[in-house]
Amino acid sequence: MSMSRSTIQELCDFVQRTYLPTSIDVNPASLYTEFSTLPAASPRPCHSFRRTYAALCDFYDQPYREEVSWDVEKIYTANKLKDLKIDDFSHLLPKDLLPIVGVLQYSSYFTGLICDGVRVSSEVIDVVLSVIRKSHNLRKLQLRSCALPK
Repeated sequence: MSMSRSTIQELCDFVQRTYLPTSIDVNPASLYTEFSTLPAASPRPCHSFRRTYAALCDFYDQPYREEVSWDVEKIYTANKLKDLKIDDFSHLLPKDLLPIVGVLQYSSYFTGLICDGVRVSSEVIDVVLSVIRKSHNLRKLQLRSCALPK
C-alpha cells in the first residue's frame, strides 16, 4: 500500500491539529495582536471528511470516489446527520466501504455507524472493530441483518 506525499502531508496536518497540544509560545508577543486581524478559517463539511477519506483510500489501496465525498459533504451536512449509514453506500463494491467506515476512527463529526441489511465482509468488520477501539466520538453502533461472518 502506498500513499501519495500530499495525502501523507494532509493526514499528518490533521493529526497534528487534532491530537497534539494546542498551546504554543508566540515570539515576539506582537504576533498575538496580529493574529486577531487574520481572517477566520471557514469550517469544513463534516470536519474534513474528504481529506481523511482520501488518505484512507490510499491506505486501503482503493480508488477515491468523488460521489462518496459529495454525498457526505452535501447530504449529511445539510441534514445534520451524525450517523454514517453504510446502506447509503451499498451500491459500491465491498472493499470501497473500508475507507468510508475507517473515517470514523478519526472523525469528530460522526457519532454513529449504522448498517442495516447490507452484507459486510470480514475486512469491513475488522475496520468496524478498529473504529470501536480508536474512536473517541462513536456513541451508536447498529449492525442489523449484515450476514456477519463467523
